[in-house]
Amino acid sequence: PYWPRRNSAIFLQSRHLAAMAASIKDGSDESVRSTLPVEGIRVAVIGMPGHGKSTFLNAMVNIRGEFPVGAGGRACTQEVITRDFALEVDGVEFQATLIDTMGFPDPDPKQAAARYDDVINCCNKPLNAIVWLVRCERELAGLVEQYKVLMREFNNANPPIIMVVNGTESYEDEDERRDKKESDLSASIQFGKDIAEAAGIRVLKIIPGAEKKDLKLNCKELSFSLIGTTPKGSAMKTFAQLKDQMQLNNDPEKIADLELQKMREQNGKVRKNIQALKDQVHELERKKRAKLGNIPFVGKLANEYFGPLIEHKQKDIQLLEEVLGQGEESFQTRFDLLVEAGQDIRRAFSRMKEALLGPNSRSKL
Repeated sequence: PYWPRRNSAIFLQSRHLAAMAASIKDGSDESVRSTLPVEGIRVAVIGMPGHGKSTFLNAMVNIRGEFPVGAGGRACTQEVITRDFALEVDGVEFQATLIDTMGFPDPDPKQAAARYDDVINCCNKPLNAIVWLVRCERELAGLVEQYKVLMREFNNANPPIIMVVNGTESYEDEDERRDKKESDLSASIQFGKDIAEAAGIRVLKIIPGAEKKDLKLNCKELSFSLIGTTPKGSAMKTFAQLKDQMQLNNDPEKIADLELQKMREQNGKVRKNIQALKDQVHELERKKRAKLGNIPFVGKLANEYFGPLIEHKQKDIQLLEEVLGQGEESFQTRFDLLVEAGQDIRRAFSRMKEALLGPNSRSKL
């Protein structure tokens, strides 16, 4: 099997977590979908068309075809699909609601603006986490940046946002996998950081992938991230509400104030992420004391693996605390930069609104 070097920073492929995954039995293929609404873990998956959202959800429940997948990587999900499951792993039963969303943002501005409300309304409902699945494609950063005015609204989501990177590498043999995979995983993490930055979103963590089959293992790491979470609702703005917010009449002070507000929302999301990690540490410590090593979608976890998981999450907390507030202080004293950033966002929003409502809509912004 592939192992990274001893000092590798790739937690997903570390010896500790790989050993954990190897010690856990796969979920049963006889998992039964409930016919009644269930309460428990609720996860929504968002991402662009054809990036693998449905494939990822199928891997989570270990039932092929439960969520329809488009042929040849084409977009398949045309509406929000909610599935309730009563699952059993290692003899432990739990309930889960998994939500597949339409592709967003869509390369077509008209589709992107129209689908934004559907995705936002879905993600405003109580969720344990929002999973943002992205496929490793070079042109994605530029496309996401065009929709920053919409994407950054996800900083107002109360549940954590976890990015999963769907890798596109295809190794010829095990020798090539051994030689290249570690660097490809590192590149995957950097890719995720660049996409999150382009979108203006502060994610809780990035789960990297180098090749398609990594999605299965990514599901396991996501399960560790769900420990200690509770469903939380949000009040993110719809497209119409954002349009009202953008009615600034070219007043530089109002434009600057709005951009500063958005920076504060980014830092607010970091604070929520820190609290989410602290809640997870608390729950892991509780499970360790009670010897309840049962992880949703994963199964039983040996007691000796709680220590490494807790230590890793504590390091994540330290990293987030270091970036908290970065950017806001420097921009507070640079009024011109705030105005410039705000005007760029307004122009992007104007182009999107024009695509949706027609050329006559431009004069109304």
